[in-house]
Amino acid sequence: MQVSRRFVSEIARFITGIEIHPGAKIGRRLFIDHGWDRDGQTVEIGDDVLLYQGVTSAAPASRRKRHPTLEDHVMVSAARR
Repeated sequence: MQVSRRFVSEIARFITGIEIHPGAKIGRRLFIDHGWDRDGQTVEIGDDVLLYQGVTSAAPASRRKRHPTLEDHVMVSAARR
């Protein structure tokens, strides 16, 4: 029996509170510090990436690729004002 990527995505979102599109390209050892983060279909995340609370992947609407590419060994966090 083959399980769809969408099904796995929905179950993972229910359990962890983290929403990652089934079409996203995710590297090894991604660590998300807090739940309720969202990553879209065209996001590309390299190896050893750390995402802290409040991070949502998005880009200006005028860009052809709607989500960012994060290279290897990156830490991303939300800025405080």
